Amino acid sequence: MRHSNPMRRSSLFKFVLTAIALAPCVGMMPQRALAQNVAKPAATKPQDTQKAAPAATQATDREAVSATIKALLAAFQARDAKAVAALWTETGEFVRDGEGSVQGRAALEKGFAVVFAEKTKPQASIEQGPVRFLSKDVAVNEGTVTIRHAGEGTALTSTYSLLLVREGQTWRIAQFREGIAEETTSLQDLAWLIGDWKSAAGEDAEVVTKYSWDENKKFIQVRFTIKSKDFSRSGFQVMGVDPATKQLRVWTFEAEGGIGQAVWERDGEHWTATSTGTLVDGRTLTAVNVLRRINDDTFTWQSTQRRLDDDGLPDLPPTKVTRVKTK
Repeated sequence: MRHSNPMRRSSLFKFVLTAIALAPCVGMMPQRALAQNVAKPAATKPQDTQKAAPAATQATDREAVSATIKALLAAFQARDAKAVAALWTETGEFVRDGEGSVQGRAALEKGFAVVFAEKTKPQASIEQGPVRFLSKDVAVNEGTVTIRHAGEGTALTSTYSLLLVREGQTWRIAQFREGIAEETTSLQDLAWLIGDWKSAAGEDAEVVTKYSWDENKKFIQVRFTIKSKDFSRSGFQVMGVDPATKQLRVWTFEAEGGIGQAVWERDGEHWTATSTGTLVDGRTLTAVNVLRRINDDTFTWQSTQRRLDDDGLPDLPPTKVTRVKTK
């Protein structure tokens, strides 16, 4: 299931484009005009382009280009629109494939200022590819950028291509081109669960869970105990992203010997877990479990569409679970 809210499905830089469109005297330009506006390095003599830059010099330039990219990320995380825009050339531009572009340092600063005023407080991370040089004063870099908004678990990942030029002793961005954003699921989407939880007083089932990171933060480990008048179960789970399918998967190991697994999918603030398990006596139990996030300290859990082998079982009522506060 996918959330259909257009703001949630928008990438960070699409917000910049939207913000610019709302600002007076600042507009969008068609993509066919890009070639006329991208900052270009000074012309060089033909024989100059045949000379390879000394290895030591190129290594230094590569570090300087990477430093500009890191500065872009740092300024973004600091929510400093002026510092972000200062990393572009005076006429540099941002382009989003299929949606247009924003040109000029002043326009970019206005756009980022609007983005940083958003309550969702977007955070970015970059997976940077190698830096390549088209000439001694022009470099390109490609990779992926992932945007996550506060209160919204699902991340948006898109490709990017950076064109950087040397201005004096400084490398600046002449063009940042972003590809189409794709919604992805990250284990960080469930980071808010880290801690101890217990069902609220008066619930039909007593639920006690503890969520904790493994040492490399590649998996979330869960210890659980569930007791009701009809059954009692305990065990542990491992939550992680399946490298083969990129799905969020949970593996369950019950204390009595039963095992199971589930694929989790996000729909807004809700998660559904389609699970299949084998009980210790060999019977198969399937269910669709629903976790509804109320806030950072409260969620409800319900097991629905349950079947034991070929027999249907009644849905369990929602159970309210709250965070155990440390004193």
